[in-house]
Amino acid sequence: MGAIQRSIRGTVAAVLAATLLLALAGGAIGATLVSQDNYRLPAGEVLEDNLYVAGGSIIIDGKIDGDLVAVGGYIEVNGEISGDILAAGGAIVVNGPVAGDVRIAGGGLTLNGPIGGDLVSAGGGAAFPGMPSVPMTIEGRQVQQGTHLTAAGSVGKDAIMTGGTGVIDGTIAGTLWAGMGSIQLNGEVGGDAHLYGNQITVSDGASVGGVLYYSTDTQGAVTIPSGVALSVEPVVTETPQAAPEPSLAEQILRWTIGLVRALIGLLVLGWLLVRLLPKFTARTLGVMNTQPLPAIGVGLLIVIAAVPAVMVLVGLAWLFWGFFPGALATAMFLFGVLGVLWFVSPAFTGLWVGRRLFAGQGSDVLKLVLGVLLVVLVIRIAEWIPFAGGFIAWLLLLLSFAFAGGAIVLALRPGTPDVEPAAAPTGPPL
Repeated sequence: MGAIQRSIRGTVAAVLAATLLLALAGGAIGATLVSQDNYRLPAGEVLEDNLYVAGGSIIIDGKIDGDLVAVGGYIEVNGEISGDILAAGGAIVVNGPVAGDVRIAGGGLTLNGPIGGDLVSAGGGAAFPGMPSVPMTIEGRQVQQGTHLTAAGSVGKDAIMTGGTGVIDGTIAGTLWAGMGSIQLNGEVGGDAHLYGNQITVSDGASVGGVLYYSTDTQGAVTIPSGVALSVEPVVTETPQAAPEPSLAEQILRWTIGLVRALIGLLVLGWLLVRLLPKFTARTLGVMNTQPLPAIGVGLLIVIAAVPAVMVLVGLAWLFWGFFPGALATAMFLFGVLGVLWFVSPAFTGLWVGRRLFAGQGSDVLKLVLGVLLVVLVIRIAEWIPFAGGFIAWLLLLLSFAFAGGAIVLALRPGTPDVEPAAAPTGPPL
């Protein structure tokens, strides 16, 4: 599918979902609510209210003096609707007149009656030419996938139609926007027609009162006879030009700026650790000195188990407290903790390297500066290795995270002995 077609489908799906939620959440007060396996509004009966109904089979033979909001397996509307229809189901058939708008989504959509307002539809069917579109059996009825506006059907205003397969035999008074795998236009469009699909067929009997715009990703999949519209214009999607390759001087400048930014950030983090959490920092560095292999093992275990564990905890939060605030708050907190560990770990590693390599060379601040500078330089220089540089730099970051993260976890255990607290930084603060 083209980018425009995908955008139309996504927009329509979002509009349908949002509208349905708003309707069910805000408009149910004072309406008729029904939920049962099989629901039928008998012919001759008039419901002077909005109807919200959910069921396996929904048949509307009577009149609704209001809106119809329906969710079910098979939905058939034969009676008159004075308001709008908002429906989602496996198959939807609209035979009766609808005074307002029709917004529907389903596997098989059939529109046989007049619609006074707009039509917004999202139907099923094959997305690409040649793909089979297997009929569905819903509530004992065989349903053909796709969207069909029959010759007896009409739309009083505009129509936005998306899905796999669409056949338009009826009349659309306003503008047509159609984004589908296969589009067949045989009917009449009063305004412009915008057709986006893998296969577009316009018959000799079709009529477009304005301009017919079309776009397809498939070569030779467009059939548009002359004279069906005032003009026919293809929609050409311009391929964005590739950005010019930066010069060596620009690459070096960007690399240097990235190096300085990373260095400053890690130095600030390291200084805060030494200044504000001297005992915890000392315990963590003690674990890194005395238990390096267990620390790396625990860190790698965190890396392997982090995402599955977070997903399990988020799922449990969703189950007990709902998506908001339970699952959302839990996910933000847990991924936030992992993010903090990821950003802090090079500062711990840099301080550890500085203390190991530059022992007796001054304050912890100097060791922090030298250690962090060495760690950042090694990682940044690794990025310049041909072909595998990015991967090697990522592995170094991962190793730093595992080493420092595992040491942090082990340092939090009760009974972990304190080593000599890190000295308070001297000289001007970083």
